[in-house]
Amino acid sequence: MFEYGGLNLVLSQILLLCLAFFGLLERCRDHRSEVLTLISATSFAIFFLHMIFLMVLKKLDLANSTEIAWVDVALSSTVVVALSIACAVAANRILGAKSRMLVGY
Repeated sequence: MFEYGGLNLVLSQILLLCLAFFGLLERCRDHRSEVLTLISATSFAIFFLHMIFLMVLKKLDLANSTEIAWVDVALSSTVVVALSIACAVAANRILGAKSRMLVGY
């Protein structure tokens, strides 16, 4: 059944990372970035589409292209977010307002 294995530090690491990220965003509040604006506008489409592109990366065996774990995570995350945004923007340009029903953007 359940056995207590000691204190798990992952939760505290995630909370501290979130607080640091919020602090960074608060500092940069007045700075406008087109990239961040695009990411925020397509955030639901990214949420909706990212799993498809993750499965494609795994099927093509590109998720672990290097032997360094943090590099693989950074590359995979960047590629998945970029592909999700590109797909959402392309759907929006092709379908117009109807793309909201398909991809959420």
